[in-house]
Amino acid sequence: MEARAFAVDEPFAAAEEKFDELVTKLRGKKSQRMTRSELESLISKEGREIQRRLLQGHLDLRAAGETVQTSVRGADDIERTHRPVFGLVTVLRISYGALLHQSLSPLDASLNLPEELHSHDRSGCLRPHAPGASAGGRPR
Repeated sequence: MEARAFAVDEPFAAAEEKFDELVTKLRGKKSQRMTRSELESLISKEGREIQRRLLQGHLDLRAAGETVQTSVRGADDIERTHRPVFGLVTVLRISYGALLHQSLSPLDASLNLPEELHSHDRSGCLRPHAPGASAGGRPR
């Protein structure tokens, strides 16, 4: 039996919860008095949060499918061993490291995560992370 890195029960529950909240707002009396532009603003703002939660759920689901390996070897021929990552992260996955060498995370390649301290925005362009954020989802 293969060991799994992460357990995910309901990866999309948070997105479903937020969607239900938005539908409830749209059914409410307050929204019946909103202008079209106010409704668009509400749906845009809440919709972005739903999209963010859907993406996070999908990334969590992918991380849960990742299997734990004893070690991995990079293109630089350096072997990295598994080490857990703690703290705030954008993408949960297994990271393999060796002293004085950059860590590798096999899931990074399949997610096409950038090398820089950036993340893709909705247009496919790169945008900077907040200071102190994980570098492209990669532990350092």
